[in-house]
Amino acid sequence: MTTDYAGDYLQNTQAVLRAGRELRKALGADWATLGDAISRLEQTAQQHETGGMGYRAFMFSELETTTEADKVTRERMTEDVLVSVLTDLQVANVLMAAGQALGETGKKAEPRLLDETLLRLDNTTRAIEQSLAQGVKPGRFGFTEETASPEVVRSADLPSAIETCKRRSNETLDILVSEAQGVVTSVVTALSKLDEKEVLEALSKLGVEVKELPKVGRLFRQGIEKLKGAIDTLTRLLGSEALVRIKAQVEQIWQEVREGKHVAQALKWAFGVEATQALIAKILSSEGLQQEALDQASNALAPLATTFKEKMAMAKGMASAVTLGGTLLALTPLAGPGLMLFTASFYMGILAAVVLIGMDYADGGRILLRVRGVGEIISSARPG
Repeated sequence: MTTDYAGDYLQNTQAVLRAGRELRKALGADWATLGDAISRLEQTAQQHETGGMGYRAFMFSELETTTEADKVTRERMTEDVLVSVLTDLQVANVLMAAGQALGETGKKAEPRLLDETLLRLDNTTRAIEQSLAQGVKPGRFGFTEETASPEVVRSADLPSAIETCKRRSNETLDILVSEAQGVVTSVVTALSKLDEKEVLEALSKLGVEVKELPKVGRLFRQGIEKLKGAIDTLTRLLGSEALVRIKAQVEQIWQEVREGKHVAQALKWAFGVEATQALIAKILSSEGLQQEALDQASNALAPLATTFKEKMAMAKGMASAVTLGGTLLALTPLAGPGLMLFTASFYMGILAAVVLIGMDYADGGRILLRVRGVGEIISSARPG
């Protein structure tokens, strides 16, 4: 996250976390103490939303005004929006869980769900805080475990430079598929528990703004509004036009995984891996290749795996947050087709995000144009 907006967003998130913990401690206390805790959580959540609107406006303005050539900035702003979506989802879950613990939906729920939502928000808040200390660079949130950086390539001769370039590009493409596979499997598993008609309707409405949802209670109502805002932010980040363009890929992945086919094959097709591999083979068989340019390309591939893993960890976190949010929604008397359609729509949005980001990294389609992907990096070694 960047600039003063990021610091304000972090402070507002921390305020919600503190207020949520205070309310948790106040459960069972006298009404005056509990009432003060409710008001504080309500107020901090509103401040978080107001500040978040300004922060999102800044990020989208940066994305819209940054040239396509400035991939570093575009990638970093995409990460910032993704982590804000994840955070908003978790704030929404805190609000809904708090509302249920207070009996806003008709019956008081056990506070264990509130405990879980607070723990998740705490973990994400720590990641945001860490990112500010790391400086403005992609892949800085630390949602994935640190791994040793590959050795810097210094080939002995041209044939070994070509071989290393080929090997590293194939390894990177394999990582894109394997990392995306875990997210897709979790999302499709969650979708399989919903009514198929709702899933198909959510797929048909991919990229369309979610309608208003029923409102109940004070904190619970705020939580639902926060959920809606999160899916709208994700839709805007990906772009309605882009979502329409990749709807066929999303549907085929969902259908093939449901039928028990290999997720990896569906993702390779969606990411355009074979086309990228064909491009790489053509370039590496060209006359006039330069050893230094090939080594530079091999070394440039290394960071792609790290930043892609980070984005997939965010997507998996979103899926987990939506699952928890769906559980909270299902416990209300308002649970019905409309709310289930909302849940399915968010899962489809996450699935679409995986496809679009994967295509961007593999260079299987010029849609997002926010990353210098595998194909583009190898193309930089093209002679002349």
